[in-house]
Amino acid sequence: MRKLTFKGFLTQYVRELSTQGTLSLYRLAKEAEHENPRLREPLTLYALFCGQAHVLCRAAKGDWRDREVLDYTPEQLMPMLDDEHSELSENYKKVYRSYCAVASKQQTDDNTKLLLLKRTRRRQSELGVSNYRLYRDLGLNPGNVNAYLKHGDTGKVSLETARRLYDAVVK
Repeated sequence: MRKLTFKGFLTQYVRELSTQGTLSLYRLAKEAEHENPRLREPLTLYALFCGQAHVLCRAAKGDWRDREVLDYTPEQLMPMLDDEHSELSENYKKVYRSYCAVASKQQTDDNTKLLLLKRTRRRQSELGVSNYRLYRDLGLNPGNVNAYLKHGDTGKVSLETARRLYDAVVK
């Protein structure tokens, strides 16, 4: 599984926050201005990180309230988002903290899958349960289960599947 980037997070977040489910800066600017003010900060960051700040300003007809943020480059803005004492608006920092929470959840899930893998392998060897028996009994994809159990590839199974495998050898 690929690592989530801030730009990728912003793309998903803006699309989810929008009532229209679009990434059109013209439509999003209009929505943020009139119907959905919660969209303003994520949209500003999205436009900046996509290199489309000028399009957002044009879409808002030069009346974008947070225009000063658009004067920064993404490289200049990242340390400011991470710094609690920067003069940047708290709403921008909230967007960044949301990203950090989502990104760290993926790492936490991978660590949990590794822990479950160790326990599953230990219990498998104690009971003499084969990988074949596990994926056959649980109706799972053999390739993904083998990649996980033999090679430790945590990207091949979900956390739920890792728990199912563990539960199957514990019972």
